[in-house]
Amino acid sequence: MMTLLFVHGTGVREEGYRVSLDLIEKKVASLGLKLLVKGCYWGAESGARLELGGASIPTFASTGGEQQTEEEEAVALWRILYSDPCYELRVLRLKPTAEVFGPPPGDALIKQLKKYSPSVELTARFHDARLADHLKRGVAEIAASPELAKAAMTAPAQPLEHRQAIGRAIVAQTIVLAENAGVPDIPGAQRDELVKALSSELGAYGLGIGRWLKNAVKTLAAEFITRPLVERRGALSDKASPIAGDILKFLADPVTATGLLRATLADLVDERVVLLGHSLGGVMCVDLLAREEFSHVEGLITVGSQSPYFFEIGALPAVQPGKALPQSVPRWLNIYDLRDGLSYIGAEVFPGRVTDVGVDNGQPFPQSHSAYWNNPATWTEIAGFLA
Repeated sequence: MMTLLFVHGTGVREEGYRVSLDLIEKKVASLGLKLLVKGCYWGAESGARLELGGASIPTFASTGGEQQTEEEEAVALWRILYSDPCYELRVLRLKPTAEVFGPPPGDALIKQLKKYSPSVELTARFHDARLADHLKRGVAEIAASPELAKAAMTAPAQPLEHRQAIGRAIVAQTIVLAENAGVPDIPGAQRDELVKALSSELGAYGLGIGRWLKNAVKTLAAEFITRPLVERRGALSDKASPIAGDILKFLADPVTATGLLRATLADLVDERVVLLGHSLGGVMCVDLLAREEFSHVEGLITVGSQSPYFFEIGALPAVQPGKALPQSVPRWLNIYDLRDGLSYIGAEVFPGRVTDVGVDNGQPFPQSHSAYWNNPATWTEIAGFLA
């Protein structure tokens, strides 16, 4: 039986590695692929630690000038919600209110949410997305949030816009809780189905964003992007350190950094192996295969990989610019997502040596970088490559 050896990406540590490996094993089993899944957890031995400190964080300038499509607007909104699930509720505090006779509609809205218990059917959907363990807490935290209490004050008699925003807030909060626990990101389409189903149980329907809220979000989004970077630079740098640090350590000493991968492949010398490398894990695979020959490695799959970019700028240690990729590198499938700012294409960089395939994870960056494993398109391409 062939072995699929998973090599994790930059910044990943034990819990995240275990969750990803477990998900990959389940996907392989569900597809009926005759593969033995194994992993190479290099993060503990070769990964960076926070004492390295001070890793630079690049910023991305807006392209500007072009009208955003509805899809792009939705992706931009979720980029905000993943950092601040109550963002829309905070914006709704500013909505002009019409005179309402009788009890304030917001009181009923809050009462409804505090009594709300997701249905069995909805819970099953969240379970399929590996989010069910965090749904109850997500609902409770939004229901108890001061942002909801203040947003409810502007609710009209038919608070459809408020209910839709509450649905997105609950899903965003649940995803954030799951992400913090090491659960891989889900594709945007699956997330949107969860929003639609949950919002329907709250008395709202569809994914629509009301005109007033939509315009307000557009106006305030630019400030949201800039302010946290200024006010929380230290905390953001600490969080980014394992990610940037892992890359820096690999580039500084690639032979040592790939030591565990080399040893793992040596242990599997009697098996047929296909390497599955995510992010920096893919770079490490390419570098090691270009540096040494492993005749039992029959294929390479990179997902969200920077290998082509590193080579193009002269930063792939084992292959100097202008040199061809050694024949020791086997047939190679490279999977990327246009919204993943850390994925690159290699067909023109390594002519005739790599096949690039694009998938759409439906997520904004950086969630797009870790959402591949839950995307059926990823597994369709992997299954085809292994057939």
